[in-house]
Amino acid sequence: MLEPQRDVHLAVWKEIVGQVVSGRVRWVLEEGVEDGEAECLRQGGFLAAGEWVKENRQRLVFRVPGPGAGMFGKINFYQGWRDVLKGTFRNKAKEEFQTTRAFRGEGLPVVEPLAWCRGAGFDMVFTRTFSGSADVTDVVRERGSAAVFRELCELARLLLAHGVSWSDFHIRNILAKPRGAGWELRLVDVYGAKLKARLSRTARRRMVTRFFSGLGEDGGEELFAIIERHLGAPAIPEAEIHAFLAGRAGGEPPR
Repeated sequence: MLEPQRDVHLAVWKEIVGQVVSGRVRWVLEEGVEDGEAECLRQGGFLAAGEWVKENRQRLVFRVPGPGAGMFGKINFYQGWRDVLKGTFRNKAKEEFQTTRAFRGEGLPVVEPLAWCRGAGFDMVFTRTFSGSADVTDVVRERGSAAVFRELCELARLLLAHGVSWSDFHIRNILAKPRGAGWELRLVDVYGAKLKARLSRTARRRMVTRFFSGLGEDGGEELFAIIERHLGAPAIPEAEIHAFLAGRAGGEPPR
């Protein structure tokens, strides 16, 4: 049974549950949502099956094991009249849903959007679970950054090539699943990202260097130069990534 752990959210939880179960929220579903998923959302089944993941003062994140592959949900709580007013003009769940959909339309690797809704004092957004995946932070912790470094560089190249502006681009917003000898990556929590933005070279460099500094990598400038050289190419040559890692480690990186 899904339930918040913070008192500030518990105080309004009964009202939120009542709105969902009684159908007093307006759902917007992505095309192709399976019948079982739609029923779970509209009838509030996710409230009974949901499992708490994390929570802060503004939001609650949870997972739902089924139906199908399962789903992840996020509830944004409106804290007072200021949040209610802001939510009237800028709905976080709607923006995240639309950005996720736009990323997929551009062929960018992002989780599948399922739905969003808004009620009195809150909004919610849902995505389909990326089965078999783990947080990139876990992969890096267990195997080292070299294990997934090529894929991360390629992801950064794709985002820049599509003109993505995203101040919250960091490894905690990436999932990874083994695929052959490498990894398949998917972005999550893309709220605030903008597609086809007119970014200056300085802004692009800042986004890349900030991202790789989160990996503990101090060679962001060199990496940005490598990525920028191949923005119009199908991919970054593996040899250049291997040479970069070899220079850092003093030898050939493990793959």
